[in-house]
Amino acid sequence: MPMATHTRRPDSCAAPLRPAARPAGLLMACALAWGVWAAPCGAQAASAAPALSAAGKSLTAAVVKPTALLGPTALLKPTALLAPNAVVPRTLRLSAPVTLNLAAPASLPTLPGGARAARAIDATLLSPVTGDTVAITVFEPAGLAAGQTYPLVLHGHGFGLSRLSSQGMNTETPGTSDLNVSQGVADLVANGYGVISIDQRGHGQSSGAVRVMDPDVEGQNLIAVLDWAEANLPWLMYRPSADGRDPRNLVVGSVGGSYGGMYQLLLAHIDPKQRLDAIVPEIAPHSLPYSLAPQNTPKTLWAVALFGLGTTAGRMTGSTFDPFVLQEFPQALINNRFSQGLTDFAAYHSTSYWCEGRRVATNGAPGRAPGYAPTLRPKINALFIQGMRDTLFNLNNAVANHHCLAARGGDVRLITTQVGHNTIPVVPDVDALRFQDPQDITRGQCGRITTLQARRAFLDEHLKGVKGAAEEVPRQVCVSLTANDAVLLPPSAVSQPTVRLEVPPTAVTAGVGGPAVVVPLGDAVGAAGRVLAGIPTVDLTLVANGPSVPPSIPAQSIPGVLTTPEINLSANRPIVFVGVGVMHNDGQVELVDNQITPLRGLGRHLLPLAGVGQRLANGQRLALLVYGAHEQFLLNGSVALQPTATTVQALMVRGTVTMPLHEANLPTP
Repeated sequence: MPMATHTRRPDSCAAPLRPAARPAGLLMACALAWGVWAAPCGAQAASAAPALSAAGKSLTAAVVKPTALLGPTALLKPTALLAPNAVVPRTLRLSAPVTLNLAAPASLPTLPGGARAARAIDATLLSPVTGDTVAITVFEPAGLAAGQTYPLVLHGHGFGLSRLSSQGMNTETPGTSDLNVSQGVADLVANGYGVISIDQRGHGQSSGAVRVMDPDVEGQNLIAVLDWAEANLPWLMYRPSADGRDPRNLVVGSVGGSYGGMYQLLLAHIDPKQRLDAIVPEIAPHSLPYSLAPQNTPKTLWAVALFGLGTTAGRMTGSTFDPFVLQEFPQALINNRFSQGLTDFAAYHSTSYWCEGRRVATNGAPGRAPGYAPTLRPKINALFIQGMRDTLFNLNNAVANHHCLAARGGDVRLITTQVGHNTIPVVPDVDALRFQDPQDITRGQCGRITTLQARRAFLDEHLKGVKGAAEEVPRQVCVSLTANDAVLLPPSAVSQPTVRLEVPPTAVTAGVGGPAVVVPLGDAVGAAGRVLAGIPTVDLTLVANGPSVPPSIPAQSIPGVLTTPEINLSANRPIVFVGVGVMHNDGQVELVDNQITPLRGLGRHLLPLAGVGQRLANGQRLALLVYGAHEQFLLNGSVALQPTATTVQALMVRGTVTMPLHEANLPTP
């Protein structure tokens, strides 16, 4: 049954209930809740300002609408963790509406004492490379004073959503939950940062077809936003670049989740001026081929949700997906595999393209070559935040991103939470209801560290230069076990499991659903308990209970982290799914963090499983859970939409699983 077509705005949004401009049912839920930065006020943008020409020249006038950024009595709570270095948030007020001529640097009246109330400025600029119009909103730092300069932070929305505009910032006070964009941006603005929120290409009021963070298109629009900011905002802070290359380098960072994490990693690699100093990508992918179709097996439920969001993202401008995506994505679901062209497209739009240096032949159509070679940029500071129960972009993505950027020498850290795309009811997570506190998915924290605190602490050090501020964020990886329980591990320990356990020959039928086949592993946990935290690996062999079939080609792999699709596999190879289980003392069996991995084709499979984290109690026992079919890959396992891609076959699985098991007394944050 479709969901209601009205959505409640927080009272502080000062707006009546109105029809929600989102698809009904499941896709509406996705659109309303997407990512950790989704705006509860709907972030409805103002009417588009007149288009501005390239590079800030001959810019037409735009009407600035500084509506209620924060209510006059809305105070933000200072965070205890940041007390030594925190700037205590203040009440934010807005000055009167003004008309701003963006043809020259802004010169606006000040309030008595030289300080001015914060304003939100809606504007539309023209991207000189793509010809797209790009809608942005500039949130000035609170207490903006004449002659003072401030660091800039870019903000990007989740997929299918739109920017935070002058009409979309509410008065909600930040707390331990970090599920909406308003509190995150309000916290930055109140503490002396300017913020530019961006409608990505084909979203909100920005024109152009959605090409899913294409470096040659979306990437050029992002560069144009930074160029525009430097040409038009007189309060921007500059300092020499860390490598001494530029004596006057813009001080700028970035925030955002999901699609709002992808743009940060893209811009970091393609901006010719290398202006980003610090990035905070949350629940972001490393490899889109791995995330959307592991072992070239499309994640059906996520694929349908994403396709629906992308086709409606540009309803304000009439934009939708690029024709290539409109053709290839549905075909991938029907054929139960990505084509080589779609894999190239997704790979070029991934961080893995820059990190692994793997060239691709095309970018969305025959003869359309990528515009960039896969070259890593110099070091950058990065704080990655990932959800342990996130079945779209799992822990492995963040570990791979961390590994890539840390190797360049920057300050790179990783914390995890129980919050991610799992917060959206796209993929069933029955075990979360059985074994987890229902409030965990609303608490953006790793132990005592909230994402709100971690984000600002990291930016305070790397943008404001507050020495030691980022030490509130552990340098070791913070692995969340529950919202209130977490452990700290060296980065190498997360991706290098040590306890090898035997998987005896076990029968399973590919293509037949039902409960998992439970394969007990090792001995029961002793009285001291253990901690399961990190990325398991498997060395499993699938054989047919019948005539011999040639083995599949082994998957290419990044050791201990990700695998890439097996493009050469035929569509009708049998597929089974495996995950890590915990056998509880009452007889119940739990799929840890709702994470499963497909094994496609007969033969040997040597690959990592999705990362997991759980504290194990006395008497509990680990297990390998083997499924002949699973709802996360509904109609895209061995039973597929395309009849010729369907293979129901009795199989035997055997081999080993290596688990990331640790003693129970690991350090905690």
